[in-house]
Parts: sequence; C-alpha cells; structure tokens
Amino acid sequence: MIDLMNDERKGVRKRFREWVAPILIEMEITNCCVLLVDQSGYILEVYMDTQSNLPSEVLKQFSVEENLIDSLRADNAIVASIHTGLSEWNSKTTLFKNHNMEAATAASLLASGASEPATWLGFIAIEPLIDIKTTFTSLRRSFDKHLELFVALQDNRKLHLLLDIVRAFHGRIDVNDVLNEVNVWMKSNFPTEHFDLLLSQDHNSLICPVRPLVIQHPDLDLSSRAFLEGNLLVAVKNSGGPDAYTEVAAPLKGKQGIYGILHVNLSKQEVNEDDITYISILADNAGKAFEIAKLYEQSNSLIGELRIINEITKRLNKSLQLGEIFRFACDELTQIFSADYCCILQMDERNSYLAVQASNTDLLKYEKFDVQYGFAGIICRTKEPIIIPDYQFNKNVESKLMNITQARSLMGSPILINGETVGAILLVHRRSNFFSYDNFKMLQVLSGHIGLAITNATLHSEMRRMVITDQLTGLYVRHYLYEQIQLLQKKEYSGSLIVLDIDDFKKVNDSYGHQTGDLILMKVSAIITESIRDSDIAARWGGEEFAIYLPLMSQENAFKVTDRIRKLISKETEPMVTISSGIASWNFEDDQIGVDLLFHKADVALYQAKKTGKNKIRVNSK
Repeated sequence: MIDLMNDERKGVRKRFREWVAPILIEMEITNCCVLLVDQSGYILEVYMDTQSNLPSEVLKQFSVEENLIDSLRADNAIVASIHTGLSEWNSKTTLFKNHNMEAATAASLLASGASEPATWLGFIAIEPLIDIKTTFTSLRRSFDKHLELFVALQDNRKLHLLLDIVRAFHGRIDVNDVLNEVNVWMKSNFPTEHFDLLLSQDHNSLICPVRPLVIQHPDLDLSSRAFLEGNLLVAVKNSGGPDAYTEVAAPLKGKQGIYGILHVNLSKQEVNEDDITYISILADNAGKAFEIAKLYEQSNSLIGELRIINEITKRLNKSLQLGEIFRFACDELTQIFSADYCCILQMDERNSYLAVQASNTDLLKYEKFDVQYGFAGIICRTKEPIIIPDYQFNKNVESKLMNITQARSLMGSPILINGETVGAILLVHRRSNFFSYDNFKMLQVLSGHIGLAITNATLHSEMRRMVITDQLTGLYVRHYLYEQIQLLQKKEYSGSLIVLDIDDFKKVNDSYGHQTGDLILMKVSAIITESIRDSDIAARWGGEEFAIYLPLMSQENAFKVTDRIRKLISKETEPMVTISSGIASWNFEDDQIGVDLLFHKADVALYQAKKTGKNKIRVNSK
C-alpha cells in the first residue's frame, strides 16, 4: 500500500489537473466526470468537464478527501449523462488500457506527451452504475497498479533531472563556467522569476546575478540563515496579499564548506514541490562543482606562485651585490603584482633612518626617512605586513609615496633577517581595492626570500671585506690595491701612487712595545683616510709601509696630499713619528704603463727620501 503524504498528494493532484484536461480534449471526450482515487478509496481530485450536465445531486456526492464508498451509496445511485462517443474510443486511440469497455466499468488512461515522461493516470468515466461494488473493486485494482507507477515515475523524473544536472556540471573546472551553468539552468526553467547567486568569497564575474553574500541578522534575512544553518529554507512573503511570493534560499554546499546561496523569488504563494526539488538539486550540484573548480583554481594559483618563487629565488641568488638585488626585486615585484609603483627601503646599521634602495619613481631615489615615518615605519616597528584598500580613508598616516604617486591601494611587508627588521617593501596602485588577499600572502612569502638574498649578499660582502681589508688598520690589503690599479689603468688616462714608510718604527716597538706600535699604525691609517678622497685607495703595503693610489691626479697635487699627511702624522702621533714618502705618476702617453713599473718608480723615490735624511718626500718623474 502506498501512503501518500500531504506534499505528495498535492503533487499528484496538480499533475492530474495538468494532464487530464488536454488528454480528454485530444480524445474528444466531453460530458464526463473524472475521479482520482488512492488505494484507501479516498478521492484525491475531482475533474468535471465544463460542458458536463451531470445532476448536481450526484456531483455533491463527490468531494475531495471523502471516501468513494461513502459517496457512491449502495442504493444503486444513478449517474446520468454518459460519454456520447463511447463507441468511438477504440477506433480513436490505442492509449486506453481496456478496449472492450462496457457501461459502469473503470477506464485507465496511459497519457503520453512529447515533453513529459510517460505515466499512468487512473480515472473513472462515470456512466449509469449498476453494480457499485464491482465498479469500485475494478477502480481500486486499477489505482493499486497505476498510482504506484505514478509515484515511481515521479521519483524517476527526479533521477532524470539529477542526471541531467550532474552531466551539466561534470567536468566544469572553471568557476565562471559553473556560475554560468547555474545561470543557464535557472533561466531555462524559471524564465520569469528573479534569482541571485550570492557568493561568500571574493569573485569577479561577468554573470549578472552574481553578488557578494552580506551576512545579516538570520531572523531578518533568509539567505543569511540558510548560509549559517546549511539548509534549504522556504518562506512565504506577504501571505494572502496580491503581491505574495515565495522566497527560496538554497546553500551552494561542498564537502569543505558552504560557498554561497542560490536565492530565488517565486512569484506565487503556493509553490510546486517539484520546483523546490529542482532548486535544491541544482544548488547541491552547483556547490560541489564550485568547490572542485575553486580547488582547481587554487591549485593552479599555488603552482604559479611556486614557479614565481622558484624563479625569483634562483635569480636573486645569482647576484651577490646588494644594489643589484634591490633593483631586481623592485622590478620583479612591480611586474608580478601589476603595481604602479614599488619602493624598497633599508634600515641603516644604527637603526636611525630608512634609506630608499630601489624605486621605480625618481622622486624617491636616495631619500631617507625617520624609522617612525609613514607606513614603512609602522611595518618596521610592528614587524607585521599591512594592506590599505583605500588611502582616502587612512590619511591619518603621512606617506610621501602615496602623495606623490596619487595612489590609493597599498600593501607592504617587512624584510626580516633572523627575526629582526632590516627594511620594508611597499607596493602601491592608483586604483582602490586593487590588491587581493592572495597578493598580500604572496608578498609576505617573496619578502622572506628577498630577506634571504640580502643576508647572503651581506655575508658575501662582509667576507670579501675581510679578505681585502687589513684587520688592524682598516685599510685595504696589498693585493686589492694592486688589482684596482690594474683595472683603473685600463679605463683611465692618468694617476699617481704614493708609498709611505714610518721612519725608525722598529725603535718605537722596541722602546714602547708592540701594543703602542699598533696604536701608531692605526693612527697613521686614520690620518691617511681623512686626508684623501673617497675615490682614492689606501692600503697597508706591509709592516709599517703604506701605499695610496690617486686616480687622475697629477704629480703636483699628489705631492700636496703627501705633504699634508706628513705634517699631520708628525703633529698628531704620540709618541711622535715621521714618515718618508715616494711619489710616481703615469699617463697614457708613457711608453710603458704597468702596476709593477709604477711601484718600482715609487719605491726608488722612497729610497731616495730615506737616504736624504727621512721625513722627506721625493718624486720620481722619470
């Protein structure tokens, strides 16, 4: 026995009303009454032909939810007005189950349409009833079979719908394709109804009904409640009024979460159960497809990010020059994030200021800012990244970068080395809300790799400095000076070399000790450094001997520099020491040009200075 619930009864009744009238018209059946009855003998629906002249006292016997046995009393109730063309049924169609119908028998009609699946409808064409019991028994037997088939085919129809929707979404690995598929299915089945796709995630789509889901109070907003509860919800709005409608909120749910709501307004108060089932099946499959497409999109994005990180890391590690690393990082970050401007700042060793090391705007090059200034100051102070969607609403923080570029969006990240902030990266764009959360996370990863590259370059620079620097005096070592003179002689046209030697330095060590001797060497080195240009190169040549190369300087000017050093050393050293000096120069017109020859000439001049009484300067002009 099939026990139909109320909702199922409504569905059967509606389908019966929709199908029985066209069938009777097609078969030219008029002047009749058709009853739909369940297994228990209760009338589910009564259909009466509009031209029927059945006696009203008979029709009164048939009311919905009444039992047929009670209605057709056993006192040989007569129903008048039989079907006028009963004899033509057999010749008209093969749709009827019983071709040899007689009066007072039940007829079963197999209805088949081009757009509807085949289904059985059991009904009775009322004629003069001779044996009510026989009639009802036949009717019950017909309905026992046909109503079961009808309900089964209702489920089958749902399965077909589910299959069609699954096929439509199967293989959709693009989020826009999934959303578009929902749009197409809804418009094809609800062309006059208003619907929206409300997404809980940021997504730019050209599909018109797609809007962001704004969570409101669940008691006031059906979509918010459906999203929070994860269940399909239906509510009738303006019930009983002329503008009554039904609101449906179906969650787009996957295995990992809920991604949005399919919100539909059906312009009627009583909604067909099939419509709700359709929306539910569509939303359920759309949610699963959306999740798969989103995961695919995220995996591709992650692969792309890993490729970018790998490529940048390799290219950063190719260079061990800090300047090159900063310039490369600035160019790459601008391109990766499609930013309008990029600025990379580095903190000085004393943490007193932030210096701009690289920027794609000339207005910021070589600028220095207080460590507390602007967004870079906030980043360095908190050691946390920041993102500003719209600078128009954050102007309480002064920013020269934002002001001169007229930018509105900003994101920044600290450059950390061993947990300490050494700088900051700032990226800006003239459009508000330009940078996404994925960009924000990506910048943090890249800033970590830039920090490692800076660490490597700094360590390399420090190791090189140790290799080319004398540990006691801080001057360059001999081989570095030699290499630099070789390079400069290839690209310049003149220069001068000074060789200095502390007079009687052995006596200082013997008289005052080696510690005092070291202090004398350090003092002499400091005087030399203070007395020459930044472009000049001073080195400890060995022991108490020093050498200074002066690029593009004539012998006359080299003599003046040497004499100034000589006077300062004799005046500022304690115990007082003196120096002897030899000077040699070269220019492109010389027959022979070379580092060894230049040092030989300077050594000869130094020997002459020593020989003539010390504390002297001699020039080898040959």
